[in-house]
Amino acid sequence: MNKKCWIKLAISLLLLAPLNMQSQEPVIDNHLNGPGIQWSKGLSWEQVKVKAKKDGKYIFLDCFTTWCGPCKRMNTEVFNLDTVGRFINSNFISVKVQMDRTAMDGEDVKKWYQSADSLLSQYSIRSYPCYLFFSPEGTIVHKEVGYKASAEFIAIAKEAILPGRSFYDPTAGYLELKKNFLMGNIIYDSLPAMIEMAEMRNDSIMRMQLIRTHVDISVRLPKEKRYLPRNIECWVALNPGINTKLFKMFYADAKFIDKVMKEEGYVAANIVEPAIMYEIAIPFLEQEAAESGVAMTGGYLTDISGKNLLQADYREAHWYKLAKLISKRFNRYYAQRVVLKSKIEWYTRHWNYGAAAKYSLIYLNKYPPTLKKGVSDRINAMAWNAFMYVNEKEVLYGYIRWMEKVIKAKPTVAAWIDTYANLLYKVGLKDQAIGWQGKAVSLSPSDKDMQEALYKMKLGQPTYVHRGAVWLNN
Repeated sequence: MNKKCWIKLAISLLLLAPLNMQSQEPVIDNHLNGPGIQWSKGLSWEQVKVKAKKDGKYIFLDCFTTWCGPCKRMNTEVFNLDTVGRFINSNFISVKVQMDRTAMDGEDVKKWYQSADSLLSQYSIRSYPCYLFFSPEGTIVHKEVGYKASAEFIAIAKEAILPGRSFYDPTAGYLELKKNFLMGNIIYDSLPAMIEMAEMRNDSIMRMQLIRTHVDISVRLPKEKRYLPRNIECWVALNPGINTKLFKMFYADAKFIDKVMKEEGYVAANIVEPAIMYEIAIPFLEQEAAESGVAMTGGYLTDISGKNLLQADYREAHWYKLAKLISKRFNRYYAQRVVLKSKIEWYTRHWNYGAAAKYSLIYLNKYPPTLKKGVSDRINAMAWNAFMYVNEKEVLYGYIRWMEKVIKAKPTVAAWIDTYANLLYKVGLKDQAIGWQGKAVSLSPSDKDMQEALYKMKLGQPTYVHRGAVWLNN
């Protein structure tokens, strides 16, 4: 009998074994992820903690939802790897916890409903995938969110099992602060932190009460005391609409706020432009796209088949009409800025990625952002679209310059370096490209796509051509 038959037989025996709630061993569910992480099934949350304490192992909970794209990528690209499986299986009892509810849920998922709700509230889970790590005694020691490459995920897991590791709860003290607030003991300086805590704890009613109190007090203060960085950051996170008191404050005092935040265009980028986009531009674009059937809201449709099945739709919206619509309420600066942003949105959703990449570069050069994590990720995505769908060297060099800035700010992100290297390669700078691609591979050695790209560079072949890339005629 070969190895695969033995594995199938072992799994069958486990599934047929009678369940004993006193001495129950976890069923290992490895059919989704091959040789990677072995997922325990059939145990309640309390039983998992008892098992972990008995075995002296840590606990790893992968909190996911059925609609979460990055969660699915973790399953297919990370959790199924030998390197990940070896470390996690040696040190953790691992459990998948579905956080949403669907009509297709089986009994195993339903049994965890109450525990999932408790985890959601207790550990302020707001985005997915979310990884919770617990000590063998059942005490939380670490929390992370988002897609992670294999090397980064292993590093996170290693950090979680460091001796003396403790978890900092950003909402610690919230209940006491809330109690004092409701009794009328309002501490103005603590309100921004309380608003954030209320959001983390999904306390929406209290959050709105805190916001109203914070704004009502703030508007009575002089600008110097009103526009403190912590207040500004708090209000930006609220995404105020164009008819709100907060928006009117920001719009009127934009130059003053920009100086406080030491960033030209801070208000435009973080408050005014997003509000105009959401309340004026997007409804306009939805109307313009009504006949085409292209959705201007919701998730972006992308072709992950590698076969270029999504064909570009080259329709145009009435851009002059949109500019006139915005100009009626705001100035020419915002009309130009929002129309440019709207073009990027329109072309992206119509799969006209070449045009989207070109206008994205125009936007970057015209309204250069301050580089930070989320912004750098977006620039990288724009640059990758340019690599895939643009042939003009001027545009490609424009993105090369931006990726140089991104990498200089943080030189250890393999995905950014991979994009930079491929741009260099596409414009004919082969030796430089190979050097940078080698760095990307060294930072993410398990990424097969990066390894393949490096191999093709050395052979002088197009990289990522299977994903529909367009190539220069050198």
